[in-house]
Amino acid sequence: MAEQMIWTNEPIERLPQFSPYLVNFNALVKHEGGPANAFPAAMRCIDLDAYEKGLKKGIHNPTVDAVIGVFSGKISELVLVELRLNYKNADNLSPTKLKKKVSCSKDILSGCGKLHPIVYFVFNDHVQSLARSWLARAEKGRKKHFKAITIPELNQLISRADS
Repeated sequence: MAEQMIWTNEPIERLPQFSPYLVNFNALVKHEGGPANAFPAAMRCIDLDAYEKGLKKGIHNPTVDAVIGVFSGKISELVLVELRLNYKNADNLSPTKLKKKVSCSKDILSGCGKLHPIVYFVFNDHVQSLARSWLARAEKGRKKHFKAITIPELNQLISRADS
């Protein structure tokens, strides 16, 4: 993978409106069907689904699952991460629904800091290659803003700040 980022909690911890929704990233990954300790224990994220549900009763806008903080080069960024670890196949993917999740998430984060240009959709190993092909077809002819990856690939992409 070409891009390399260093995870840091600082960009998300400096946003007081999200303080009640900061959770351990491993706990959220496990809740969404992934392994329990794939990432550093200190890594936190904004649980954007919980934030949206906390704002409104009843109908909620769709959002990505998590926002993590990274340093990319010398710039602090917020990275949108959708965890699709329980998917059995790529047939349930909808470009309209994915774009709405991303759009609503970006609206919520407007003014909160620089957003990383790529949104990461994390799948299990069995679905990831199909999802990657599906996303490539869905974004054909446009700049690639969505990337289908696995837990190990996300872990590789975001190195530890203290490593």
